[in-house]
Amino acid sequence: MVSEDLFWIGDTLIDPATRQVGRGHRRRRLSPKAMQVLLALVAARGRVLSRAELLDAAWPEVTVGEEVLTHAIAEIRKALKDDSRRPRHIETVHKSGYRLLSPARPAAALREAMTGFAAVAEAEEPLRLAERRPGPGARETYESDEAFDVEGYALYLTASSLFERGGRKNLQAAAELFSHLVETKPRYGPGHAGLARTLTFIDLYFGPAGDGRARALAHCETALRIDPASPEAHAARGLVLARAGKRRRAGRSFGAAIRLRPDAADTHLLLGHAGFAWGDFALSAAMLEQAARLQPDDFHSLVLAAKARRGLGDREGARANAAKAKARIDAHLLAYPKDFRALCGRARASLELGARDDALALLQPLLQHEDPMHYYLASFLAQVGEVPAALERLEMIVESGWRNPGLLRGDPELAALRREPRYRRLEQSLGAG
Repeated sequence: MVSEDLFWIGDTLIDPATRQVGRGHRRRRLSPKAMQVLLALVAARGRVLSRAELLDAAWPEVTVGEEVLTHAIAEIRKALKDDSRRPRHIETVHKSGYRLLSPARPAAALREAMTGFAAVAEAEEPLRLAERRPGPGARETYESDEAFDVEGYALYLTASSLFERGGRKNLQAAAELFSHLVETKPRYGPGHAGLARTLTFIDLYFGPAGDGRARALAHCETALRIDPASPEAHAARGLVLARAGKRRRAGRSFGAAIRLRPDAADTHLLLGHAGFAWGDFALSAAMLEQAARLQPDDFHSLVLAAKARRGLGDREGARANAAKAKARIDAHLLAYPKDFRALCGRARASLELGARDDALALLQPLLQHEDPMHYYLASFLAQVGEVPAALERLEMIVESGWRNPGLLRGDPELAALRREPRYRRLEQSLGAG
């Protein structure tokens, strides 16, 4: 099975594209090799696979010990809440190998949801939404006694995976799915929070999307009325407020999100982005490095953390983050060799580590990518000394409506451009806008 379609094993939703495993509102990410082992077991349809077959499936043309397979099986069992002594999903067959006991079920309802939601069975475990009694003059709050909405959650996971991949096309697709989710299921709070952060990222990196900022803030407020204790909603609100230049209020929202769930990698990543908007590289570095610790295969946070460390003049810290990012990117590219964000991150990490030739070798395909992230390319071109090309990219995104003078002035990767008259004209035009 090599499809990237979502599927169920028991009550757990599996997303091969992002390697996310979800039950309720909790998600974890399998390592690339563990996901390959799981997909091989799914493809076998209950047939026993020998250890040799599984090693060939996940580690082709590489000689490794059987302990790596044992570790991968343990990782899968932990994600599925399975017990090796009383297995419900993965059985160890003595002296033979392993087999999948629970048949994988395609998330057919999710595909139907793209053209109009189809009814699906309710999850067995109910999830109560937060209840509040409004006082005089208070805004309306939502109350619900409904069981957990598995259909909404499946669509939320798909939209979130698009958001995490980055790029204009993926972000726009994520915004469309989140919009569809909140229109059809207006009481599904995470959908509102997801739409808010997606609209803010589109505004941040690709230019204003109509009333995107106002819509983002409105969806944050809706998510908080639905669930005042939602860390996702508080973090999204912090990002929107940071983009609007309201640092104190943004800080309070991020603080609430971290107090509610201190182990949320997404909250730390968003706060790291906010630090760049404020020109606070020390804050960005600390938050982004924590995001990477909380999400062991997250390379994007480490690439950004290297930039923040460079902005602080901490070359050793920048190199350390780049080295860790490169190791994670190399593993990611085995599964997704055309991922623009990963390729761009690898080029930037290679440059940070002194491998300029490797970085330049990646440059041409990045420039010709079908969905380039122009701001990332501009900063990378500036790093390698391609000043006219970097300025051309910046001019391109400014002409398309992009407005982020704080990022332009504070980005350490653009230092080589700041003496150029064309750069000063860009800065002046953004200030005037």
